[in-house]
Amino acid sequence: MNRLFPIVVLVAAAALAPAQSLSNYLRLRKEHHIAQASATNLVQSVVGTKVLEIQGTVKGSFRIGNKTTLVVERPEGGSLEVETDVVPDWMVGTESPARLLVKIIHPDEVAPLRVLMLGAAHEEEIRSIEIKPAKKKAGPPAPRTVASEGLRNSRSALFGPISRSGSRLVRQPGDRVVSLERAIPEYAAFIKRENRKLSDAEAVRMAQALVGFSDQYRVDPRLVVAIILAESGFDPNSVSHSGAVGLGQLMPGTARWMGVRNAFDSVDNLYGMIKLIRTHLDQYHRQTGEDFQSLVLTLAAYNAGEGAVRRYKGIPPYRETQHYVIKVIKKFIELRGYGM
Repeated sequence: MNRLFPIVVLVAAAALAPAQSLSNYLRLRKEHHIAQASATNLVQSVVGTKVLEIQGTVKGSFRIGNKTTLVVERPEGGSLEVETDVVPDWMVGTESPARLLVKIIHPDEVAPLRVLMLGAAHEEEIRSIEIKPAKKKAGPPAPRTVASEGLRNSRSALFGPISRSGSRLVRQPGDRVVSLERAIPEYAAFIKRENRKLSDAEAVRMAQALVGFSDQYRVDPRLVVAIILAESGFDPNSVSHSGAVGLGQLMPGTARWMGVRNAFDSVDNLYGMIKLIRTHLDQYHRQTGEDFQSLVLTLAAYNAGEGAVRRYKGIPPYRETQHYVIKVIKKFIELRGYGM
């Protein structure tokens, strides 16, 4: 949990604008001679400037100065950052399946890739238009699953896996619902792949604590994994230059606050970090009323400290914190679509 570089303020709020009309979106589509969406993996291969239509689920947004960045989950997995000046009302506070008309700017292979949103429409609106010409009979709506609902439910993916039967279950990458006992060896195998210096016994011990405390505090274990990967890479002996310790890189004061006696002990450290995540999620959800924004502020507080978030009334103006929040969210999205 280091604190380093100053940068422009990253505010955990989206710029709002009236929803763009479907007719305007279709007009833009026609102007750019676009008839259907392109695979989102084509975005990375563009060199030069190109306009494409892409599909994806808008998970949430960050406002950076006068620019907003959408976090878009790609159908094939992973995420894409799309810049925009405004966010349509229908994208705010919920996961939104969408079609985005984007302008890709990538002068050469070494230049940074920029993806700018020119227009947006809800996926269902575009799909209904595309189906009509083919005179396809509309079938029943797709069943709503926990995986597709995502952060829309304040007690689903973000706030901790839940079982419809009420039994104690966790969700793991790929959204396969498994028992705690079955999840532990799979998480242990994942941990061992990330840090091959760990003994099998230590990897299992970490997995037991990670899965168990995540279940106890209703935190998605994949969020915990994403944070640990960013903090220590599952190295229990990791110490930062600022004195943060262990798997979750707990500062001494934070460790004491969470009741951690030995931050170098994997179980003790996981207990403290997961309890801290739960504390922040609850705190910021009360403030914002939104799952995604509470996640954004939780990660900012985890990296820069709760005081910094309070002082700046949002994401502090630290480059490291901005990069950290985006990095962890992207990894969390990746893990949600990853089958171990």
